[in-house]
Amino acid sequence: MGKTNFCALILLCCLPACGLLDSIRSPAEVQPRLTLVAGDGQSAEIGTSLQENLRVQAVDQEDNPLSAARIQFSILQGQGSFSDSTELETNETGFAEIEFTLGSEIGTVMVRAELIPNLLDDPTRRVDFAITALPATGPRLFLVGGDQQVGTIDGDLPDPLVVLAKDESGDPVAGATVEFSVVSGQATVGSPVTTDSNGYASSNATLGALEGTIEIEARWFVAGEIPTYRFHERAQSVVARVISGVEDGNGAPLCTYTNNLYADLLVVQVLGEANQKLQLATVRVDVANGYVVVGSDNKPFAEASTDSNGTATFVLRAGSVSEFAYEGLVLVSISLPQFKGISAEVHSLVVTQQQFVSYPVDTYVDPESYEFSMAFQSLFECGKPNAAQQILVTRQSQARCIPDNDESKQGPWEETYDLLTDADGKVTLVRTFAMVDGGGGPVSQFFAVGGSGGSQPHDRFTLERTACKGL
Repeated sequence: MGKTNFCALILLCCLPACGLLDSIRSPAEVQPRLTLVAGDGQSAEIGTSLQENLRVQAVDQEDNPLSAARIQFSILQGQGSFSDSTELETNETGFAEIEFTLGSEIGTVMVRAELIPNLLDDPTRRVDFAITALPATGPRLFLVGGDQQVGTIDGDLPDPLVVLAKDESGDPVAGATVEFSVVSGQATVGSPVTTDSNGYASSNATLGALEGTIEIEARWFVAGEIPTYRFHERAQSVVARVISGVEDGNGAPLCTYTNNLYADLLVVQVLGEANQKLQLATVRVDVANGYVVVGSDNKPFAEASTDSNGTATFVLRAGSVSEFAYEGLVLVSISLPQFKGISAEVHSLVVTQQQFVSYPVDTYVDPESYEFSMAFQSLFECGKPNAAQQILVTRQSQARCIPDNDESKQGPWEETYDLLTDADGKVTLVRTFAMVDGGGGPVSQFFAVGGSGGSQPHDRFTLERTACKGL
């Protein structure tokens, strides 16, 4: 046996005795479990907080503490509320704890703490707390709604803060003055309010410019006592980031095509503070006109919820209206309805034909000389000007006007013009008309624009006026 192999064998034999194998144990070998540390068996009056927090510790099979283990708190029976998010991570010593406030129901309240995920429903990964809710000996404020919300900085919380005032007999109190005040963090709340006939009082809250936890307290000044309830909210910055679908990597608009010839995926990612990917956030997409539709419903708007990666995906299709085609910039607005402090972001999308396109960009009518002009612009390759392009403009009209004072053209007629675009891809058609004796009815002018060389016109525009003066 070589010297190197012999030394390696000696080292392996010594590893168990040295405890080194424990330090290199794979994560799959760790068998976590949860132990109850404190908070069980307490009793308190309804509407009050427990004197001792609910505390647990996550350990492995050898009782070593596990840090960063995920703990989920939930109410199995009764009423109450937590002071923080119900999903916590253990600290460096494996501990996690949470404050608990009883609701308005008298009796036993059961709260569970569980290591997640617990797909096999392992009983060693959960513990239950039994708490007794006693009758109130005085007036109390109870939570109705608005606790544990997440809002955006400089925005309103989604829901109002609502409490219920009850006397020592448990009956609602009308006309009680309740004051809402900010205990920690940045926020603005309304002035003192009076409970309604059912004992409810509410206030809206606008968050400040700082991220983090915000505590807002509701206080009721009554008969020498000050019943309170403390709300725990959170302010975070939220942004909707477009990953693909409307702009390229340099911020330039992307291109899609008319008549459903092309469908592009719009992918939006919603990020919170510290670039946290927000799941189940609602994203809304609106387009500026009906020529571009979103999703399978062919509507100019759609909503979707973000997945575990914080992303929501939409299908954008450029449609057509009758025989008309649309080319140009379309504005795509992206908003987050759940977050009132976030303004909609607007992006551009170029819509064009795959081949030659043109559309009218300006019309002018001189009421004295009966001269009119109509300018057309030709685009190709996602909105680039189609310079030095020959296009055909076909004009049809009813017998109401005489073009160029030529009486032989009193009847229905059709003319075709072969024009050349300039550097901007534009051409302007100018024609002069004279009145037909006795003419006074409506005049219809039809224009069809297409490429030269026998290509079929695909854009059609109508100009309707009264007699010739309106042209």
